[in-house]
Amino acid sequence: MAEHDTSSAELDRLIAELRARGHRITLPRRWTLKVLLQEHRHLTCEQIRQRLEEHGIRVDEATVYRTLQWLKQNRLVAQTTLGSGADVFAFPGDPPHHHLICLSCGSISELDDALFAPLRETIRAEQGFVPHIEHYSIFGLCRACASQESAGEGQSV
Repeated sequence: MAEHDTSSAELDRLIAELRARGHRITLPRRWTLKVLLQEHRHLTCEQIRQRLEEHGIRVDEATVYRTLQWLKQNRLVAQTTLGSGADVFAFPGDPPHHHLICLSCGSISELDDALFAPLRETIRAEQGFVPHIEHYSIFGLCRACASQESAGEGQSV
C-alpha cells in the first residue's frame, strides 16, 4: 500500500508541476504518467498503450507516442534504445542512468551518470550547446564477450 501511496503522491506532484507551467493534463497524459510510475521499468510505446487499454483508456499508438514526446520535451521522461528494435521510455531517475549493451550476448548493465559530466561540459564549452544526456545507451562488447573474441582471434580457422 505504501508504494501505491508513493506513486500516487508522485503523480500528483508531477501533474501539479506541469499545470504550474501552464500545461493541460489530458486523460492520456495523466494515465501515461501513472503507468510509467507504476511500472518502474523501460516500456515501449506499444507496451504503454496496452497498459492504458487494460485501464480502459482507449488510445492509438500515435497518441501515446505524441504524449511520450511531450513528456520528453518537458524533461520528465527519457527515450533510448536497448537494442530490441523499439525505443523505450522511462523516468530518467535522479541521477540519470545509462546503459552498456553487449552486441554479442545482449547483456545490459548500468553506467554511472558521473562519467557524462565531462562530456556535457566539453560540449557546452566548445559548441555552446547544452546537451540533455539523460538516458544513453552505448553498444559494444561486454568483458566476457570481448575476451572470447580476442581469444578467438589468435586461433586460425
